[in-house]
Amino acid sequence: MKSRQVTMSAIPNIMCTIANSVRRFFHPAAIDEMLSTFVPLIDGTDLNSLLSTQYYLLTFLPQSHPQSYLPFLFRLWESVNSWAYDNRMIEFLADIAKMHVNPRLSDPATIDEIPDDARSEDEKRPNWRKDDLKFEGQWGGLYRDVGIFTTHEWDYIMCKCLATMAITLADAGSLTTGCEVDTNKISPLLEQLPEPESRLLTLARLIVYSMAQDGPHTPSSNSDTPLSMPTPPRSSTHRAHPHESPADYLYASLGKGEGLKPQAYIAGSKALNSLVKLIAPCENFFHPTNAGSWTTSLSQFIMHVVQEFQIRWHEELRPDCMTPLNRRLTGDMKRELVKSLRTVALLGIFCDEETAVGYIKECLRTMSIMEPELILHPVLERAVPSLSSLTEADRTIPITKALHAVTDSMACRKVYYPGAKHILPILELLLPGIDLNDSEKTLATTALLHNIVQRIAFGELQQCPDVLDNVGLQSTHPTRKAIPEDFGKLTEEDEDAILGNVWSEATDWVAAFVRRVILLFENLPENDPEDELVRAVCGVLQEICLHLSDPLYDMVLRMIFDYASTSTASGSLNAIARLVKSVTIGNAKKALAKFLPFCIRNIHSELKRGASSTRTTSTGSTPILSDTTLHWNLALLQGALSADGHAVGTSSSTCFRS
Repeated sequence: MKSRQVTMSAIPNIMCTIANSVRRFFHPAAIDEMLSTFVPLIDGTDLNSLLSTQYYLLTFLPQSHPQSYLPFLFRLWESVNSWAYDNRMIEFLADIAKMHVNPRLSDPATIDEIPDDARSEDEKRPNWRKDDLKFEGQWGGLYRDVGIFTTHEWDYIMCKCLATMAITLADAGSLTTGCEVDTNKISPLLEQLPEPESRLLTLARLIVYSMAQDGPHTPSSNSDTPLSMPTPPRSSTHRAHPHESPADYLYASLGKGEGLKPQAYIAGSKALNSLVKLIAPCENFFHPTNAGSWTTSLSQFIMHVVQEFQIRWHEELRPDCMTPLNRRLTGDMKRELVKSLRTVALLGIFCDEETAVGYIKECLRTMSIMEPELILHPVLERAVPSLSSLTEADRTIPITKALHAVTDSMACRKVYYPGAKHILPILELLLPGIDLNDSEKTLATTALLHNIVQRIAFGELQQCPDVLDNVGLQSTHPTRKAIPEDFGKLTEEDEDAILGNVWSEATDWVAAFVRRVILLFENLPENDPEDELVRAVCGVLQEICLHLSDPLYDMVLRMIFDYASTSTASGSLNAIARLVKSVTIGNAKKALAKFLPFCIRNIHSELKRGASSTRTTSTGSTPILSDTTLHWNLALLQGALSADGHAVGTSSSTCFRS
């Protein structure tokens, strides 16, 4: 009998996944034996040998006590110039940096306490010198110069980080090979190994989990990018020092002395200081006029940095957090991080690359939650002039996307209590953005409106019922309010008073929005109904109707009914059905009571007059113009009945009776 054949392509991946999962059960005492087994396999002339041995080492070596092998791994890394090797190594370093914020994990005393069940009675293991495990007093963790790394190791990591961005620096390409070079030399079997995580993500995690108060502070910066570090005078031309590291040379343009380290660090954190020094010279590469292949990498990197920072921040708020108090993130670190990234993020939002803009939006959203005061006000300062002159679409659309990113700090008072007073002025500035002649601007505007209105409720704060009854299709546009000024720190009572004053004109805005929607529907082309725009606009109207008070809903329903009952258009049947459906979802009972009798009465009248009585065998014929009114009322009825089934059921007797 032939044995069953199993394809080999999946076996390496499966076995490596199993090894990575059970690594936490490997005893730290077996580190010497693992090294003596794997290290002789290294062949520096064969890339496949290097990559396979590296994978064995990083998959099997216990991560709880890396002090025994971490210097060796760095020395080996410095001798290898490979993109694939860098990816795996950076992922490993990010994992141990995150793990060892808890100092108890690396305590050498636990090696003797853990039962070594895997060792046989007569098994002999290598017994090397354990100088790296000796310590006096209470174990304080693996902390060194920067996180768990020495200054030399950290400088090398930051050089790899700079090379990852793929920016056009004269000597950045010498720090690593391109991924396409490795791909041409790697064996197909090695390609079956599990892929490491995104390199930009692991670099961001490595930097964030290396942050701590490990140095003297620089004075707090009020500028966008804090770079004030005391440095000695130097000449304008940097000359390489014989003992200078690659990082010293790359950072020379930032005002670093020849071979001298800064004596003070931003927020007292060396890792944060290195991050700022990395981002500052790259600021020009975020500018839309200097966009390139590096734009997406830089945007994704800063997004991952703020996300990982937010993750660690909330981890350290938990009562069971094991990170020592003196090694935790601080408010100064958070503020300086946001200050250092907000300028490049606001530049990147104007990029033409949609993927990069998506990363920037997520970065701004996270930073607006971390420090809303530092992000919301700069965005608003740029939004008012850009939205006031909607003729500059190149600025209007990016600013609309930036506002979309900071919606949380405006609409959620738990995030930023004073932010709510800015909503209505922004909504008023957005109304002209609903433009049939500019679909891109309209889609960006409706996306922002939908994101805002789904978080707030509309009510009549100071409007009388007779005022609501007098609102019609021909009312004037509400007077635009200026963005409320920043009066400094106010009490919640003062903020509520300002908010009440601003939102007293919410009724006017709702009416103006409905009129803007009706104007768009009136100008829809006959042959090209712009389905995408109609869906976007109706989606916003539906969300608004779900959050209206009863008097405001009655006003909107009356305005839509007045338009639908006095207009007909053969090319807008699907659009009007969608519009009526959007209003009906807000309150199906009231909408059906309004539309159902009207539609049934008109349908009866049209049928009696012979509408839709002309027979045809053509499936693609143009509807007869005399049937337009019948089709229009059928579309209204379709939209009204596409709502709450319970409300439709209560009105079924009227339908069947008719």
